[in-house]
Amino acid sequence: MANAVYQNDIKNIDWATHVVAVIDYDGETFLHGERHGHVDSGTAMEIGYAVASRKPVILVHEKGGIVNLMLSESCQAYLTSTDYVTEYNFLNMPKIQYKGGYI
Repeated sequence: MANAVYQNDIKNIDWATHVVAVIDYDGETFLHGERHGHVDSGTAMEIGYAVASRKPVILVHEKGGIVNLMLSESCQAYLTSTDYVTEYNFLNMPKIQYKGGYI
């Protein structure tokens, strides 16, 4: 079962022209005395695979907070609301950089 899920995930990323990833996982990390949310490891793997496959990645991060620099620097666009996904120009794929702290 697990292998079928993995293979289907890879097949769909290979098929896609771009990837939209929500990075609002409920896990937490303590760094420098502060609590920060972090991305699910499976989502991080999908993002990394998409980037390695030269697929543009659009990150959606509604909960805000610090972002891992490997994600923020590899994405085509960093959006702070799912509403912005409907407004994003997927034909021109403008670069929208993350502005904030890094982990």
